[in-house]
Amino acid sequence: MKVKQRKGEFFISTDHGDAFLKYRIEGNKMVIYETIVPPEERHKGIATALTEYAFSFADKNNLSIVDECSFTTDYIKKKAS
Repeated sequence: MKVKQRKGEFFISTDHGDAFLKYRIEGNKMVIYETIVPPEERHKGIATALTEYAFSFADKNNLSIVDECSFTTDYIKKKAS
């Protein structure tokens, strides 16, 4: 899966449209507020790939994550356990 970037979002093109993770930068924070995957592409690891890419991007750019997205919240909880 190749993650691409547009202003304010990371995305992966699929056969059923783009899956994306939306964010905004506020100072030294990356606010992740939405992750959407086309229904036909769910449960294939796409949202996880986007989230991991976003976390890597934040780390490389010295940004802390502010999570306002339910998928991101679940991802963080799973990583912590």
